[in-house]
Amino acid sequence: MNQLGIRLKLLLCLICLLTGCTGMKPEDKATKLKVFYHDKQSFYKIYGKLFTAQNPHVEIEVVSLDDYYKKGFSMEGYRELVKKEQPDLIFNFDLQSFVEDGMLVDLEPLLKKSKDVNLERMNKNMTAYLRNKGGGRLYGLSPTFQSKALFYR
Repeated sequence: MNQLGIRLKLLLCLICLLTGCTGMKPEDKATKLKVFYHDKQSFYKIYGKLFTAQNPHVEIEVVSLDDYYKKGFSMEGYRELVKKEQPDLIFNFDLQSFVEDGMLVDLEPLLKKSKDVNLERMNKNMTAYLRNKGGGRLYGLSPTFQSKALFYR
């Protein structure tokens, strides 16, 4: 499966999990999802178009972070923006410090209820890493990862 497919499935699963928290079927009610991403165009190209086509009842508000980055956005500035805006999904953040500050939702109970997400099919090393950063709990999932190795002969 290519990386785009993996990213899309992960995002779809996360959004399904978030809509599942309401106790309603997603098609029962219009839902709004606030997402922090680099820029709106990239988000829709990678995730949004297909998701919106499959879930027309979900309105996605993408908060573009490009302008913030251009102004020298720091991690503390990002943290304050998350506290102020209260997004549903965030990308590229310091997982461990966000967990320590209680800014994230534990995904474990949601994943156990989900029929769409099977952690057994995900990379065990990545989920172990994310659990380690989350103090033993799973507060995030990675749509992609890269591994590199240097071999000596």
